[in-house]
Amino acid sequence: MANTLNLGTMTLDGKPASMGFAGARLSGQAFTLTDTIMGHELSWVIVGNMLIANHCLLRDLSFNDLDDIGLVEPQPICLDGRDFIMRLPQVGRAPGLPNEWDSALDAAGEDDDVWHWSDMRCWGSDRFLRIDGMRPVRGETARGWFYAGEDDWENNGWRPVLEPVAVEFNDDLIGKTISIWNGQEILDGQLVSYNDYDLCLIRCMPCPYGSANKNRTWFSEALTGETLVDRAQVGIIQLREEKVIGNG
Repeated sequence: MANTLNLGTMTLDGKPASMGFAGARLSGQAFTLTDTIMGHELSWVIVGNMLIANHCLLRDLSFNDLDDIGLVEPQPICLDGRDFIMRLPQVGRAPGLPNEWDSALDAAGEDDDVWHWSDMRCWGSDRFLRIDGMRPVRGETARGWFYAGEDDWENNGWRPVLEPVAVEFNDDLIGKTISIWNGQEILDGQLVSYNDYDLCLIRCMPCPYGSANKNRTWFSEALTGETLVDRAQVGIIQLREEKVIGNG
């Protein structure tokens, strides 16, 4: 089952981008990812303690196009007070080799209504293991694996990954709002205390919300109203504290 988070907005020439599930077409406009503008949120799948865009954000771009606008190398970005490293997904240097894309499908399912893999293939950070100058692209089917030259643009797009920047756990975090990542779930709250076994938070907001909370084992509600988090099941702790990224 896939859990999603709405976070950030993509703008072209300072205005929220209009796009379908294949992504927006970039034709010389100034491009940015910035904090969320209501009604224009980007959707991300929470999986493996990171976020993967649920569809390509930019369409019909070659790998060299992505490099020219600064979207190939990993780089820091802050969205809605959360620090991330934004990068390309790891999609596999050859068919059958372990990679992030297939692992994400294993964890969150292959539903095209979630991933929109049929709308646009996506570039990865990998080089094809067997042919110099070729790079893997994924899509058309859930686990479709193809290779393309670095100048090939048609039906290839940009699907970014956001990797949360982890902070070292210490007393300085007491009183601050943190995000706790656990695989396909995130819990936001203010840390008030901790011991060897649990973190104690108040004003908590889990993602996903609602009925999905009932069967969780990694946190629970105390009788006094606080939320207790099992430290042994904490994946990443991220501080919630404005940077934008792009060519504009």
